[in-house]
Amino acid sequence: MKQLILIRGLSGSGKTTIAETICGDLESRTMVSADDFFVDDTGVYKFNYEALKEAHFWCQKECLEAMEDNYQTIVVHNTFTRKWECDPYMEMATQNDYSVQVINLYDGGLSDRQLSERCSHNVPSHVIQKQRRRWDKDVYREKRQPQPHYNQPHYNQPHYNQPHYNQPHYNQPHYNQPHYNPHHEGNQANYLAYFRRTHS
Repeated sequence: MKQLILIRGLSGSGKTTIAETICGDLESRTMVSADDFFVDDTGVYKFNYEALKEAHFWCQKECLEAMEDNYQTIVVHNTFTRKWECDPYMEMATQNDYSVQVINLYDGGLSDRQLSERCSHNVPSHVIQKQRRRWDKDVYREKRQPQPHYNQPHYNQPHYNQPHYNQPHYNQPHYNQPHYNPHHEGNQANYLAYFRRTHS
């Protein structure tokens, strides 16, 4: 089956070397990169940041033409830091019956300074650091469809004010037992009756 290989990685991670190794001298295989857009007729690389968007459109066009030319293996080697940068190539592959393989080199285990030193296009380390920050780990995930936003009315839960009943405050009955002074005049008989009643 025909195959599209996307090699992604930070600048200086070895994308071109891997692409050259895959294609070799086989006529059924070809490779393309957005960086090729900046190589003049004499083979000199002259990067122009203002033409970067045009370079990527050119790279997509070259890939599509390679598919139309029926190459068995097409290798595209760009930084591909974001998923959306891979999406056009994956769509082309689907439309032209190519399977897709993604090779993630990321930083190759190197620091930004090391990547800058080994990069053939002299990309400074602070630019590589920006590439690292925007790196998408998963470029295979499906595009997320926007979810419809329904402005539903906000229903508050009903607040039930429980009626407050002013219940009368019932104190326990307080029995004031009579205090009998047995020595008080006329209380002796009553006290004896009270004593018998309470102690019987």
